[in-house]
Amino acid sequence: MISMTTKYNFDAAVDDAKKRIQLLIPNADCIAWRDYSDKGSACYNPLVFSNISEIYDDAFWLGVVKAAMPRGSKSHELLAPRVALQLGCRWITYDSLIKHIARLFNGCDLDEFGEMIALSRAVRDGMIKKGITTITSLSDALE
Repeated sequence: MISMTTKYNFDAAVDDAKKRIQLLIPNADCIAWRDYSDKGSACYNPLVFSNISEIYDDAFWLGVVKAAMPRGSKSHELLAPRVALQLGCRWITYDSLIKHIARLFNGCDLDEFGEMIALSRAVRDGMIKKGITTITSLSDALE
């Protein structure tokens, strides 16, 4: 059996999550936040796990995000209204926000997350420039 300390380094993950949160704050408008809600999307159901490892990963990232962005912290106060705006709400609860963020962070490292944000920003800016609200391929927004 794998020791929890072998796979999960909580302190390093919290430092990583703080960096990711700082990337999210100015780019919150580039994320499909509804896809990370409890309802998920057509391609993703966050409440169904294939194995125990996925349950551990989910719980780990939830704890990491909670530690990296405490309730009432500056990053919480900056990010929450931006996510609420994208969801079409006046506000988002702290518990819901950290679940959304944990699901977004799970499954990629900091470099991959940075690349995802850069691509998402380029697509979002391209859509705004072209005056379009939906795309069927990245080339719709990037060309």
